[in-house]
Amino acid sequence: MKKTVFAASFAVIVIAVCLIVSFFFMRDGLFGAQNGTYNEVSSNSPSVYFDYSVSNNSVDKTAYYNYQNLTDTQKNMYDKMYEAVSVMQVGNIELCKGEKRDIALALYALKYDNPHLFWIGYEYAVGETADEKMFIRFDDGKGESKYLFTHNERVEMMNKLQNEVKNILNECITDEMSDYEKELAIHDWLCNNVEYDKIAGESATKDERINENKSAWTAYGAIVEKSAVCEGYSKAFQLLMYCAGINCNVVCGETSDGAAHMWNTALIEGDWYNVDVLWDDVENPQYGITHSFFNVTTDFIKKTHTVFSNSDKIKNDDDIFSAEYNLKIPECNSDKMNFYVVNNTLIKSDEEYKSVVENALKTASINGVDTVEFFYDYKEINENIVSYDIKTNGVFSIAKKYYKDIKGVRCEANSHGSFKINISR
Repeated sequence: MKKTVFAASFAVIVIAVCLIVSFFFMRDGLFGAQNGTYNEVSSNSPSVYFDYSVSNNSVDKTAYYNYQNLTDTQKNMYDKMYEAVSVMQVGNIELCKGEKRDIALALYALKYDNPHLFWIGYEYAVGETADEKMFIRFDDGKGESKYLFTHNERVEMMNKLQNEVKNILNECITDEMSDYEKELAIHDWLCNNVEYDKIAGESATKDERINENKSAWTAYGAIVEKSAVCEGYSKAFQLLMYCAGINCNVVCGETSDGAAHMWNTALIEGDWYNVDVLWDDVENPQYGITHSFFNVTTDFIKKTHTVFSNSDKIKNDDDIFSAEYNLKIPECNSDKMNFYVVNNTLIKSDEEYKSVVENALKTASINGVDTVEFFYDYKEINENIVSYDIKTNGVFSIAKKYYKDIKGVRCEANSHGSFKINISR
């Protein structure tokens, strides 16, 4: 479900259900009976990689945020898992010597660095071989694959995903754009084209997630099927950002009412920012999507989101398989590339309200734009407050100075502080 305009308030939070990392781990026998006793069985499926050549300057895999924060041992495991998953290998995938924590963090990074690996399942087992090397397997112990899709399905799906990504890039991105402009174009495309999958979002258990709509938690679901939950939105944003040459990470956490949630951090002009595409995808907006959560600080996101702690806070290695965490979260302290800061539509006090609105409407009229989005940085708002401030500050009279044939000024208040002024002709 997308957010409704202000009246929906925080009710939307409950629909932001996504797959948190703890569900990736089997509940029984992680380091028990396996002990390297299974034969290694490789799939005959050829590798299927996302063709990042659809972009001229995509982010290199070695620069992915989680990969960069792994140890050398964990990177070694990550690389071997990547190759095994790319051929949908079943049976023991032999890794290097290491600890339980190494496998958990390497697998976390693999899943959350690579949005194109949409067939990775939720069940796996790990163990140790006779020569003290670690292994992982993505099957039921009898050779039955636990990947989400068959080889033939993923080949067809990958072709569709690559074609759609190419179409989106051609539609939205040009070489002359700044990273901020590319990020904004990707954000707006997703908000304008993807619908929240209510049925998948309401599924409560792992099995229901798998059986109801497996692709809703993937970049494929959002980009190709145009339907996803928060994880699908986040991974689609990440994949498109990679293709645009912009590093991007996913973040696991909860909303203020305890519902599992996922969003992104993006690296723009040297600083990391939080971006929540789903929460900007307002349901039934009168004047278009919003940007309340576009390039916001950690302090801002924490007003409505709980960010799971970094993995180093989990001291017991056994707990790493069931805890809710992020491998590591970048600091997001800058507001320089925040949507409202960039567009000079951030209102910090009643005293500056009139000047901010007038300057924005003047610029909008020159550019032929009839709707301008603002943000209150200092008080809670609703439709009545927005309407009162518009009337008190004579916004209609201001607008008449810059727009011809104006009939009126309309407003739309959105949750979390943003509102829009629309010129009615």
